[in-house]
Amino acid sequence: MSTVLKLPHREFDRVRKCWYFTILIKNHPDWIQFLKSEKICVDPDILHELVPLFGKLIAQIELRNYSRRTKKTYLFWNKKALQFIQCQPQFVTEEDLLDFLLYLKEERDVSGITLLSAQSSLLFYYKEATGFLPKLKFPSVRKEKVLPDILSFEEVQNLLTLTQNIKHRILLEVAYSAGLRVSEAVNLKPSDLDSTRKTLRVTQGKGKKDRYSILSDRVFEHVSSYLDSFPIFPKWLFPSGTKTHMPISIRTAEKVFEQAKQRAKILKKVSFHSLRHAFATHLLELGTDIRYIQSLLGHESLRTTQIYTRVTLQKLHTIRSPYDQLIDRQNSFPSAK
Repeated sequence: MSTVLKLPHREFDRVRKCWYFTILIKNHPDWIQFLKSEKICVDPDILHELVPLFGKLIAQIELRNYSRRTKKTYLFWNKKALQFIQCQPQFVTEEDLLDFLLYLKEERDVSGITLLSAQSSLLFYYKEATGFLPKLKFPSVRKEKVLPDILSFEEVQNLLTLTQNIKHRILLEVAYSAGLRVSEAVNLKPSDLDSTRKTLRVTQGKGKKDRYSILSDRVFEHVSSYLDSFPIFPKWLFPSGTKTHMPISIRTAEKVFEQAKQRAKILKKVSFHSLRHAFATHLLELGTDIRYIQSLLGHESLRTTQIYTRVTLQKLHTIRSPYDQLIDRQNSFPSAK
């Protein structure tokens, strides 16, 4: 007798050619064997209660020492894919995954970068971690070349001046002064700052890499006064308000920036990461060699850093529009009588 016939509350979907169940009995002795041999239509949240879906994915991420953010991204997109496809991973086909990516592009209108993130997550799970689809391959995706909005010197100054909370203002000051990502800023420790060398150590930044960056003399003074206000020297430079043994969250830091942006009445489409963009652009406008900026930002490729050469305004005001030249030439000719 087939295993499926022993399970209650079953129906067969002839279109999708799979079983679905109106009620799932988790402790039924035939469930695990059935899930290995028969395709069923079920939401991954329910399926995950019956059998671990992403154990191999998590194991491979841990073995390769990928970051927590990478783990979160890979799990997110694979869960979303199964919610769309609605069956066990071993029965997913390449066509199913292409349908999901097409849905993201056409229905959700995601960007090229987001689509690449989803592709990478699916490839890692189905090709690398499980081997369910060893020949899986997706069409190449062209990323949009979008220039970031850059905060001016005056806008950064307004952001900082109008932030009255000391911890919040110093968080923004440090992020701008050193060109930090939000994840790097919130995970700073007082021991990462070297007041003698005027440097700041970024421990295990993006790509699991350490690097050094600069920090303003004035920001060092502000940080020193800020740390003196603690009765006990804190473990984290920016401890959480409720759990001082933990750093503030990335979401909290992003909210700090959003509130500062509103107070400064800045209409540009900018985020906490824009402080890093401003750091690089302003250094370039001040004449800093781009290779030094590359090192301070922790970019592997100079090409990544060169985006800031396309947004700097240092020389734009010296370039004359050809329309002005046209008017000058017109005025140089004697008017017809």
